[in-house]
Amino acid sequence: MATKCLERVVKRNYDQIVDGNCVDIILEYVRTHDDVEEEGVLFIRRLAKVCSHILRRSSRFNEDDLKRIYGFSLTGAEKTRKMDEEERSIFREAHFLDHAGDVAMRRFKKSGEVGLCERAYEHRIESVRLIEESDTRGQTVFIRSFAGDAAVEMFKATGGRGWRQKALDCYEGFLDHFRTNPDPRREDFILRIREKYEALLSA
Repeated sequence: MATKCLERVVKRNYDQIVDGNCVDIILEYVRTHDDVEEEGVLFIRRLAKVCSHILRRSSRFNEDDLKRIYGFSLTGAEKTRKMDEEERSIFREAHFLDHAGDVAMRRFKKSGEVGLCERAYEHRIESVRLIEESDTRGQTVFIRSFAGDAAVEMFKATGGRGWRQKALDCYEGFLDHFRTNPDPRREDFILRIREKYEALLSA
């Protein structure tokens, strides 16, 4: 079980890493816990988010760490799925699946194991499916673009034309959103997706 100190660390560093010793504390937890079955959903949610911050800024997680973090997110999704209807949050479940998709993709890039890339796609598409109808903040648009990236890698790895179409569908959904909802802050990201889309059209 997480200590009170660790619970404070994941709460305080949820939005961004603010503690200098946060990475060391999280690393110690990850390397001494094979699973999070005994933890509460709120703690797992905060842990997954803090791990995602660390992944973006540090390369200290090894493959065994990533495997555990991946499992933590799937456990969080499963625990959320089993909650009573009034307590269950499909957004929380979707966020866990998005985190799992991110970690699976990172593991694929390190190992080249195609099955991990396929799981990254599946987790993110399931995340989109869960919240698409009730998403008022445009979160699914970005999750869909990351699913598209995974589909591109699957197309490259397998040559399967179905993966090419899945990637095109993901990127089209992303680009259609920003045609009707332009956002100057996202111009660079939109341009990168458009370039990927256009490259696929001639692939």
